[in-house]
Amino acid sequence: MQKTIATAMISAMLLLSSSLMKAAPTIIPVVDSPVDPRGIYVYTNDISQLTVASAGQLTSALAVGGVDGVNLVFGWDSIEPRPGVYQWDASNGLPWSPNTPYARGDEVSCGTEIYVSLSDGNLHHSPVPGKGNWSNATTYNPGDEVNFNQYTYVALTTSTDIEPSLGCTTDCTAWQPVWNAVGTNKNLLDEWIAAAITSNKKIALTIPAGSSIPSWLFQVGAKPLDFTISPHAGATGKCQAETLAAPWDSAFLTQWDAMLTSLATHLKTTFVNGESEYDAITLLRLTGINRTTEELRLPAETPQSTGLSCVSDAIAIWQAAHYKPSRLLKGWNTITDSFNKSFPDKSFSVAIIPQNPFPPIAEDGSVITGTVPDQNRPLIKSASEKLPGRLVVQFDFLLPGDPASAEVIKYAGKFGTLAAFQTNEWLGGQGAACTGQIGSATDPPMPCSTSDDYLALLNTGVYPKGENQMLRAQYIEVFRANANAFPAAIQTAHEELITSPFVTLKFPDPPPGGYTAPATGSFLASSAVGNDITRIICRHAAVSNVVGLGSVNATATVTVSTPGDPLRVSCTAADSGGNRSRALRLMLINP
Repeated sequence: MQKTIATAMISAMLLLSSSLMKAAPTIIPVVDSPVDPRGIYVYTNDISQLTVASAGQLTSALAVGGVDGVNLVFGWDSIEPRPGVYQWDASNGLPWSPNTPYARGDEVSCGTEIYVSLSDGNLHHSPVPGKGNWSNATTYNPGDEVNFNQYTYVALTTSTDIEPSLGCTTDCTAWQPVWNAVGTNKNLLDEWIAAAITSNKKIALTIPAGSSIPSWLFQVGAKPLDFTISPHAGATGKCQAETLAAPWDSAFLTQWDAMLTSLATHLKTTFVNGESEYDAITLLRLTGINRTTEELRLPAETPQSTGLSCVSDAIAIWQAAHYKPSRLLKGWNTITDSFNKSFPDKSFSVAIIPQNPFPPIAEDGSVITGTVPDQNRPLIKSASEKLPGRLVVQFDFLLPGDPASAEVIKYAGKFGTLAAFQTNEWLGGQGAACTGQIGSATDPPMPCSTSDDYLALLNTGVYPKGENQMLRAQYIEVFRANANAFPAAIQTAHEELITSPFVTLKFPDPPPGGYTAPATGSFLASSAVGNDITRIICRHAAVSNVVGLGSVNATATVTVSTPGDPLRVSCTAADSGGNRSRALRLMLINP
């Protein structure tokens, strides 16, 4: 596997990358060969909730030509089901006992199988259901256990033809899912990292909080905030209960930091084919402030905004919790500090919600009634300054005919962050839709009919500003069903993502107050497709000591002598195929 990206002199990769150099970040080791993170990644969703059949589909997707990597997703409750007890610990996965109450994320063995608990207070419910497979011809009474689509459910009411639903987790009425059979290996994290390493795939790692917060967190000091939300702003017509901790909650932040520390230690001390799992990780998602997915957001709906009486008034709940944008930013900064402390030489991504990701509450606690300012901007700005050249901003939505997120493009130009996208997942286990709208009775989401349709969807993200523009996504995240269904589109998109040169612009960490001119760094350009690098040019910087032109790898010394606050320093490489890539850094340069 390639080694991870250098950080003290970290790259501004394929597209644009920068930092606002106004404070000295922590000095960290330099790695000589930055990893190329570009390509197609299969996004797994929470692996602890995948059935054995779904896991088999995921394995097939990773074998599709053009799939470059995998984003392994494990909810916090799966990684740490009990305080200080982790998935990889010997005390997890012990034989099931009818007298032990299990929490969500706990693993047990029963026979030769490993099962993951899907609910809290899971007591007396056997992973092997006493009533066998569910049947619509059988009347079930409260407490009856059945198997349905490889999940074990317990009946909450008397029913005959009500089908168990996986979507029911905390707001169940007829059936409660209690166990998921995941195979014979209790350590799913190591199992899937090993599979990715063996398959020579790049690895992204995502640990969502939000609805994946373990229930024990509220037993060790975190204050619970109870919400009822509805996906897609109420368009689904369904409600879901969830309990969160405020992002600034000190108990939450302490436990989150401890989990990341333990995770990094485990990865560094676990080896596959002589390589540590830590070294195999390409990037991590910045999580911790989440709702029901890994996206950066909090509940912000009301019954009025969704048209659903079952939705809680999130604004009132946050006001009672003394929400302020400055408190949100403080919590975010603590979370990003924790990630950077435990993974100082890694790149990170953050999935944004462009519109209304947070409650519309002003600094004085009042409700914002006019235009809500860009709520993501302070968080992205702060993270981009802390993680120069290591921050990818992505939007988890692509649909043919809809332009790529303007906010992702804006941040790439404003803060030098890198761009990426995930397709829509309107069809659930079947992945992305190519047409339709969520919640529409006349124009419901419909699957992509052909490989060309799906490629059109992918290309919306590959070329965020259009095919004639230099900006390209770092990666596109897809779902297993689509990767298996449209291998030709996956291969083509992979080639489009990696054809241009991979470029990095590196400078030493700045001293306090910024650089003093002249500031000297380096620029590297390489081709993943065998094209020769033919030209290197820079703006607001002098180029010298150029080595390797006419080959697939070229380097140059970059010297910045012009003062600026900040100064936009960019370097562009061209190859023999006519492809170009640019790296960007925003630098505070003193005379």
